[in-house]
Amino acid sequence: MDLFYYWKDYVADIRANRIGSLGSDIVDIERMLARRPADRVWVFKTPEGKMGNLQVLGRLSVVDECPDGCAPSKRHNVFYDAASPNSLWFTDSGTDERMNEITNILNNRYQAAFRANFRGANGIHEIDADIVAKLKNVTASYASVQFLEGIKPFARKKAA
Repeated sequence: MDLFYYWKDYVADIRANRIGSLGSDIVDIERMLARRPADRVWVFKTPEGKMGNLQVLGRLSVVDECPDGCAPSKRHNVFYDAASPNSLWFTDSGTDERMNEITNILNNRYQAAFRANFRGANGIHEIDADIVAKLKNVTASYASVQFLEGIKPFARKKAA
């Protein structure tokens, strides 16, 4: 199983070095994972000025334990290995064509989440195998880099 995670505050999380966990104070992610362990978590956002559309940011490799140095900020969490070669950041997913592909794949299955603008419990979902297959198929042609490399532009520059 894979998870859908709406990562609204990804820039703030990256700048605060909250890497290795994605969480919710509402959705009991641990219960969801106990029922069906996840292999990956796909992270999405709504592009600025493009309400009703989704952009896939990355695909992260799920791990069972909280990574060293990770301080989860939410009550319920899914943990991921940011350094894994299987954790990817998509670098060209912000084009209209790419966003339309992703939105079309997800909109039919998760209409209630789209209507709720992914707020609260609508921001985390199990992704069915047929949708995972479609996501893998379309993102296979997307440019990507290892996750930690991909998030560098969003990190705050440190003083020299």
